[in-house]
Amino acid sequence: MIERATALATAVLLASLLGCGGEPEKELPRNTSSSTGREKPVDDAPAIPTVSQPEAVKFVEKCLNAATEGHPERIDKIKVNRLTESGTMLNETIYVPTVRKIAAVWPDRFFYSNESTIAGTPLKLAIGLRQGVLTFRRNDEPFDPDLPKSYEQVLYVDSMGLHWLPALVPLRDPKTIVFGARKQNLGMKPWDTVQAALPNCPVFTLWFDEKTSLIRAVTYVHMEGVSRLTKQLTLTAHKVEAGVMLPTKYDFVRNGDPVESWTVASWEFPDKIDDAVFDQKK
Repeated sequence: MIERATALATAVLLASLLGCGGEPEKELPRNTSSSTGREKPVDDAPAIPTVSQPEAVKFVEKCLNAATEGHPERIDKIKVNRLTESGTMLNETIYVPTVRKIAAVWPDRFFYSNESTIAGTPLKLAIGLRQGVLTFRRNDEPFDPDLPKSYEQVLYVDSMGLHWLPALVPLRDPKTIVFGARKQNLGMKPWDTVQAALPNCPVFTLWFDEKTSLIRAVTYVHMEGVSRLTKQLTLTAHKVEAGVMLPTKYDFVRNGDPVESWTVASWEFPDKIDDAVFDQKK
């Protein structure tokens, strides 16, 4: 499920996905991890400030206002959501058409199911995470994939990087520390960036369009066991959902290789989602 790929240059891949053109003028910044009780630091990571930096807070406020027409409280209303999307996933050496359904409740419940056909055989894989407990179903039957216990942390971190941060939800949480706001060039295009430290996660670098202040990419370095992975999610085709400009196209790259591409079919924002959805043992 977690493919390993030959590492390529991070900046080159991100530049091509964002359509910047040309060679990158500089590498993407090295992502950092917390040394203050959050996830174990990546080697040579700088320290995280104990509180958010004022310039970063001001920058984040501008981006939240841009995404919500000046009403950042709208983001609080999408803390419970369902999502259906279609796309492709890399399965060994081929990209497989897949339909994915997601259910999520901020901050600690996350579910997704993938439905695809591989070598003529339909396959449905569902994974639920509820308050640190990870469960699986294959073709609607519970099963144990015998993954290391640390995989619960992998899914938690990726739920933040690949789902919640594109929706900007963690940026409304007082536990999130933001810092290091600055402009960076990628190809011939300047980007506004800020780093965000969430509890029990590596630090994420968020890339915003300089003109629109909409989020366009999330990058982070994530330790999975002893493996150090560079993960990149690029975001395009923003549309208004529940009063918030949300991306509807996602491209996920791991260690330089594209592994997933998604287009959103629908968002839903119910008042609540039953906890049973996140427990795939039942």
